[in-house]
Amino acid sequence: MVIDGKKIADTLKYDIKRRAKKIKARPGFAAVLVGEDPASVLYVGRKGQMANELGFYFKKVQLPKNASQKKVIAALDALSKDKNIHGIILQVPLPPHIALDEVAHHIAPEKDIDCFHPDNLAKLFLNKPLPFPPPTPEAVLRLIRSTGQSLETSDVVVIGDGFFARQISAHCLNQGAVVTLVHSRAARLMQLSREADVVITAVGRAGYLAGTMVKKGAVVVDVGITKNGKKVVGDVDFASVSRKARAITPVPGGVGPLTVAVLMENVLRAAKNLTK
Repeated sequence: MVIDGKKIADTLKYDIKRRAKKIKARPGFAAVLVGEDPASVLYVGRKGQMANELGFYFKKVQLPKNASQKKVIAALDALSKDKNIHGIILQVPLPPHIALDEVAHHIAPEKDIDCFHPDNLAKLFLNKPLPFPPPTPEAVLRLIRSTGQSLETSDVVVIGDGFFARQISAHCLNQGAVVTLVHSRAARLMQLSREADVVITAVGRAGYLAGTMVKKGAVVVDVGITKNGKKVVGDVDFASVSRKARAITPVPGGVGPLTVAVLMENVLRAAKNLTK
């Protein structure tokens, strides 16, 4: 079974449009992009496109790669005070001279639709109520649930050593899953992944996960995305893994579209909260 993330995202978009008509304000969404990383430019473009499709106000703040941390903070402070903006994202990865934890502190928590602010991250890891679910982990959960797989007490292996792998692990753990977060170069990786009911990859390495690394009947969710020439590919070797997995997400068309739709749902929620 191939999990159609685009179809699920389209259903959510229809619902967002319906709900947006019931609030007073036009939802406003802003993205801050530092530099011109091709993948980041692609992501911000897709988010802006969906915002426009939904009739939201969209503002992109583009800063050069060598912009100082002070300038990034100034941009976030300005957007946090802008009454026309209800949701803010800071596109990652950032250039090495900019510390995510230091600049994310300047996103107003009530506009932090990506769950980057330290206060919101603390709530995520402590399983406390959040103003918005983190979009990528929430998309992963919805895709898993669409297969009929219960997360409660399921063995879930998340492969990756970056920010999103940690977010996804915490979000799954908060749903009652038995979660193992594994570095992509861990010695016991194959043993752990072959025992898991659900395998989630967030590595960013094309074709990293092979069919030999999953058990028959597993659910596999591919969060990784890499540009291979003109093609966009994921972490999973789709041909070999799809022969073993009960359900699998494609790249493109899996996690990506639903992540953006969940982000827009967060913008709508923020607009509703801020215009009561």
